[in-house]
Amino acid sequence: MMSFIRQLVIFMALFVFTVTGQATVRFLDTNLIVKEGDQFDLRLQRTGSISSELVVTVAIESDLSDDFIGDTQVARFNPTGSDTVAVTFTVRDDDEPEPDEVSILQITIVGRAAIAVDPSQTRVTILANGDAYGVFGFTEASPRRVIENTFTEVINIKIGRQRGLFGSIMVRYMINGSSLEADVGKDIAPSSGFVRFQPNERENYLQLQIRADDIPENAETFTVYLVDTSHMARIDQTRSSFTFIIQANDAPVGFRSQGP
Repeated sequence: MMSFIRQLVIFMALFVFTVTGQATVRFLDTNLIVKEGDQFDLRLQRTGSISSELVVTVAIESDLSDDFIGDTQVARFNPTGSDTVAVTFTVRDDDEPEPDEVSILQITIVGRAAIAVDPSQTRVTILANGDAYGVFGFTEASPRRVIENTFTEVINIKIGRQRGLFGSIMVRYMINGSSLEADVGKDIAPSSGFVRFQPNERENYLQLQIRADDIPENAETFTVYLVDTSHMARIDQTRSSFTFIIQANDAPVGFRSQGP
């Protein structure tokens, strides 16, 4: 019984080889990473003999055909020509923010002169583009003047997100004082940190505490800097800093009361 099954398997393998040995076509390139505006080649390899021209199409099977200029390309094998040919695709360059996108391209044989064998599909990844994950910056004009109260006060500084709204993004910030008297650690909390933006979130607030004390102080200037972001987002360098001034408080040096 086992001998019969073994002979049957061998017969079927020989049968398939006989049928498909006439000609087969497969991809040589199966996983490409490209950018918007790129032009790239996909190589196809033929095995077996052909007696006339063999026409093969490569078409985009996914719903992302609009990302390419033309969704189908044609390859032609000649009996006396090379057993490897290439088709060329061009990625459309637009201004739309888009995350990574994956397209599947499929081989189709025109006629019955050959069959497509694995790998008969290839995967093309178009990298995120158009600032898909956002461009971050302060949306308010500065400087802002604040008052040190007798209690710790919280101020909110708005950060905006332009362009794409994909992904959860962390925006890192840090604060510097303009002088030795402007002591970030003593007057402001926290002195650095992150603001998290959720997907589709266009704006968020950086919250800072202005610490209260009873020490006489002149006006102190502090600047908040957006330093960097996570993932593939970026900072708008024209809106990367915000300045605020804590006004003089607790009868500082130089304070003079007016007589009647």
